[in-house]
Amino acid sequence: MAGKSGLAGEKWRLDFSMIVGWMLSVASVFFFNRDAEWDSTALYYYAYFFLGVILHHSLRPGGSQKMFWWFMLMLMVGMILDWRPRMLIALLAGLLIFSAGKFGWMTRWPKSLVIAKLGRISYSLFLVHFPVLVLISSGWARLGWSSPAASVAGLLVAFLASLATSVIFHRWVEVPAGKWSRHWDAPKKELSPTEYPSSPSLS
Repeated sequence: MAGKSGLAGEKWRLDFSMIVGWMLSVASVFFFNRDAEWDSTALYYYAYFFLGVILHHSLRPGGSQKMFWWFMLMLMVGMILDWRPRMLIALLAGLLIFSAGKFGWMTRWPKSLVIAKLGRISYSLFLVHFPVLVLISSGWARLGWSSPAASVAGLLVAFLASLATSVIFHRWVEVPAGKWSRHWDAPKKELSPTEYPSSPSLS
């Protein structure tokens, strides 16, 4: 009974989070992302973030592919109402990742260990690259390094600093957070009578 209740609780949390995610994505596509005043908030980009969640659930064993195609349809309707090139890029990227997952391309490619390592830290890189870029560009502006050569050097420094920061973030934040999340959401196993520790004998 305890195991079943644990699974039911996990499914309820998953369903609730997906419903909230869909609602925010619809609001993002049809309202927030159409107003440039919201581009400094996560709501402006939320549908792009949630696309990754949709891909994860659609490509995992037993996942619903219909969910992915409904999301693609929503993006297409959003572009018909208000053309946005960035939304087209997100749609095409989603289709490419979905196809790669369905046809097994991601298990056969890449063979390069460097590319595989970059793939593992890619989410951390996505999270940290913007603040690193802002920090480097602010420093360059304060120092007055505005020549073409200095600008190219700044981009190179920002690129290398972003990679270094993402490696640290992946090792000390993303990996521990993933382990903690899996431990927290793991359903409690119900012990059978033979698995309970035996009581000490009184004789």
